[in-house]
Amino acid sequence: MVSVVLAFIMAFLTALTVTPPVRVLARRLGATDDPNKARKVHDRVIPRMGGLAIAAAFFFPLVILWGIETEVAKAFIADRKQIVILAFGGLMILALGVYDDRRGARASTKLAIQLPVAVLLVLSGFTFDANVSFLGFDFGLGVLAPAVTILWIVGITNAMNLIDGLDGLAAGISLLVVLTLFVLSLVNQHYVGAMLNACLAGALVGFLVHNFHPATIFMGDTGSLFIGYMIASIALLTSSKGTTTVAFLVPVIALSVPIMDTTLATFRRLLRNRSPFSADQEHMHHKLLHLGFSHQRVVLIMWAFALATCLTALGVAFVRGTQVWSVLVIYSVVVFVVVKKMGFIRVDNWQGEFKAGRNLKQKRKKQSKSIEQMQNTFKFMEHPDQLPGLLLPLHQLLNYAAMQVQLSDSFLVTLGSTQGRYVWPGLDDPSIWSQGRSVTYPLEGRYGPIGEVTYVFLSEKAIDVEEEQLLDRVHQLMIEGLERIQRANSNIGLAGEEAKIRVLPSA
Repeated sequence: MVSVVLAFIMAFLTALTVTPPVRVLARRLGATDDPNKARKVHDRVIPRMGGLAIAAAFFFPLVILWGIETEVAKAFIADRKQIVILAFGGLMILALGVYDDRRGARASTKLAIQLPVAVLLVLSGFTFDANVSFLGFDFGLGVLAPAVTILWIVGITNAMNLIDGLDGLAAGISLLVVLTLFVLSLVNQHYVGAMLNACLAGALVGFLVHNFHPATIFMGDTGSLFIGYMIASIALLTSSKGTTTVAFLVPVIALSVPIMDTTLATFRRLLRNRSPFSADQEHMHHKLLHLGFSHQRVVLIMWAFALATCLTALGVAFVRGTQVWSVLVIYSVVVFVVVKKMGFIRVDNWQGEFKAGRNLKQKRKKQSKSIEQMQNTFKFMEHPDQLPGLLLPLHQLLNYAAMQVQLSDSFLVTLGSTQGRYVWPGLDDPSIWSQGRSVTYPLEGRYGPIGEVTYVFLSEKAIDVEEEQLLDRVHQLMIEGLERIQRANSNIGLAGEEAKIRVLPSA
């Protein structure tokens, strides 16, 4: 216990002190969260990559305590092959998260890293091979155990990523799950599991000091993917020693909240003819925000929900025989009622949802095709004055009232110009700009800032996530076209006075 307590304290202090430098590093690398994005619920730019501090705090005590002559150290040496494989996989997932926070990674790219890591864990002995007893019958996973294990690792890794939507939400839920697994490790005298859980718990507590609302740093995909992977792997490590119903069910129940949120998101997106990897604003925490709860209140409600699932998991671990299934039945009924009452599940209009999703999918295909056509026209752009005409098709993609492109001073210097502002339909109707809701996106090129583009919407809801992704593609076309002009025509400036190009939106 002394080693475990020391590990927790070291991890806590490490996370507490390392997080501020990581925050500075994230800003310098440009790994920040843009508050203008459709899915964001914060109102300022906040650095990501806080997972680097969590990972450093997790590994530091393990390295220090590895060489100390304790029972835990001996257990680590005895299981050193699995520990090394677990750590290697964690570093791979951490690197994936850093890349995702800086550049953005496709779902296929994430799976290309996560699947081999999961397979490596299975080959090194991490398996969910429990015999589940029900009504006198035993059900073993048998040959399905490797596939179930891979699904578990990849699923939980990404589930923690999906639940990370509010300040402190993912860190708090993860902490409750880790503490649950820690208690079970102590009860089962699994010293390695207890040490790993203690290190992760200390890292999460230290990081939460900086991450609770109002957060000064986000864990980002660097943190959520790393934490999800570690929780999934540690749960396998501690449960692989037993082959009982409890060994199989306890980690599943403890992780009910992220599992449930991921399952509902997948079902919802498939029902609407969308990719299960697409983004939306209908996660459990989003729905609570829509019900009028404050940011902090939503986090506390979700924590309370997670605490209930973790206590249920402990209840299942300590009861015997048919009592296990009694607890599960009661738990399932309560969860279903709560989920239905809070509006997390809606099955009253699934046919309408499917039809609307099919129509929306067809609309997105047309929009995507229009952008492909815009790509060809941007290749021949020779001067920024052509922007209004080239961007005219955007009026058919989005229902905005006005649009403005402001080129940066540094970009204009290379063109020998002092003015580079394009506004349409123009400033002759100031009410549009005063009454509408504006959203601004920066245009960042390889050689520095190019400028920014602002859209004004008169409706309360501006754009959804998929429309925003379409806009990102358009912005990239603008950046590529302007950079091409910058390289080829560095001595050509804009026309004399401030350019105000008026292009009326199409009906």
